[in-house]
Amino acid sequence: FSHVTSCYDQTPTQLFRRAIGARMAEEDSAIQFTSNDLIACVPETAREYVNGYIEGFIRNGRIPPVPLEALIRNKNFRNFMEDDPQNRVNQVRHKFRSSRGIARGKRLFVGDDSTVRGDVMRALIPVIKEELQPTEIHLRIFFDQFQHPCYRGIDVPEPGQLLSARLGGDVERIRMNLGVNSLKYTPIKEITKVLAEMSGKLPSHYCTGCADGGYPTDFEKNLAGV
Repeated sequence: FSHVTSCYDQTPTQLFRRAIGARMAEEDSAIQFTSNDLIACVPETAREYVNGYIEGFIRNGRIPPVPLEALIRNKNFRNFMEDDPQNRVNQVRHKFRSSRGIARGKRLFVGDDSTVRGDVMRALIPVIKEELQPTEIHLRIFFDQFQHPCYRGIDVPEPGQLLSARLGGDVERIRMNLGVNSLKYTPIKEITKVLAEMSGKLPSHYCTGCADGGYPTDFEKNLAGV
């Protein structure tokens, strides 16, 4: 939820997100992109991750996917915080606008900052297929799997509400559930490594609980029952 201009522990959020995007590009280094390959970000907080992903390929002398403003957000809607799952799904078509057929006949890579419940992405993929009409959809998540409750601001108190927890962290099952051709996450170990590289060391209070259950305080551990 951080604004792109924010800074934590002397680490600018914008540069951190770009570095994570570049790290994902390393994971995808075997992909041979052409002018028929596009990349779009969903939502807006994923923009700098996607920019870093593109830069990662350019820095290594490789052709990156072509950036595309595929989904234009209607700022009057914010369905992530909607309590009712069906309401979140129903609002997806109102939340984004797109140019029909803009990705027709091309591979589309979609970058997202995270997937929590999965309701929005699961509803968004059919919209992308219908409206943008790509031949393939490849999802890139710039955070690790969200498998444990968060007690630091995101209202997800039960593991059963989390997509990854429900499907046992099985990436293939999650991919099929979302209806995409491929799916990759950024491992939490890579994220903490990037943060440590940028800040000089990993802050002791940095919480990775939602990804690996590594809650930093006894209060959180008691709430989680670990």
